[in-house]
Amino acid sequence: MVVSDDLISYIFKFYDSYLTENEFEAWEFLILKKKIKAHLFYNPNEEQRIRKKTDSMNKDSIKLLKDGEHQFYKDVIERILREKSEDVIINICPICGVLRRTPWTNQCRNGHKIDN
Repeated sequence: MVVSDDLISYIFKFYDSYLTENEFEAWEFLILKKKIKAHLFYNPNEEQRIRKKTDSMNKDSIKLLKDGEHQFYKDVIERILREKSEDVIINICPICGVLRRTPWTNQCRNGHKIDN
């Protein structure tokens, strides 16, 4: 399965309730890491926050990240789609095939609007 940035954002925004505790903790860590990296230029001491968070994380959460961020997202999305396929709506535009912004919208990112 090809896991695009749009699909990652879509699943983690609208279906984050399907994350396990370990997946959620790993995801929180990735968010923290991105926020800190954005601020490292201004405050080099922020790197200590990453180390502190890593030290306090559950070992199973850390293992989820061993193959990298993209693989983590891919594995989580594949699990959610496998286990919760009846609940997850992947809203694809029938005209251009682009993932729509939400599971419920009628308009795609390219402006095509289909009324149901």
